[in-house]
Amino acid sequence: MSQPCTFASLRLSIPSGWLDVTEDLPEGAPPTLAKADGVGALQFSVAKHQAGSNPNITLTDLETMLGEFADKHSLGIPLDVERVTSASQLVGGSFRGSGELIRAWYSSDGANVALVTYVTAVPLPDAEAELADAGFIVRSINFGSPDNV
Repeated sequence: MSQPCTFASLRLSIPSGWLDVTEDLPEGAPPTLAKADGVGALQFSVAKHQAGSNPNITLTDLETMLGEFADKHSLGIPLDVERVTSASQLVGGSFRGSGELIRAWYSSDGANVALVTYVTAVPLPDAEAELADAGFIVRSINFGSPDNV
């Protein structure tokens, strides 16, 4: 069961058991969701278009951003790449190494962009259900304001 809510200036559907843990993290940490009994964290960085012409962000732009993210953090080539085109566009990829799994997604409605990362140090079989929940949350992103969603 999930419930729609506003989090990190986005409209999302969040499965039960996921909590806002941002206040439990060091100051300046991005908005973060985690399960109370979970093994990882889901963090959000959102860039909302403020003024000027619409940047018309494309799926190709999101793929480029994912590659730049991987390069910046020396993560290598993304695995299990996911591309979704609907009301919002989405590109995601997984990176494994140094004993952790990182899944990064870039989502956009053409004007706004969200980078969402899920990080866990637990082996994938043990984190699989939580990673599936994280993907569900990311695919539910809606950039509209709560009044027009």
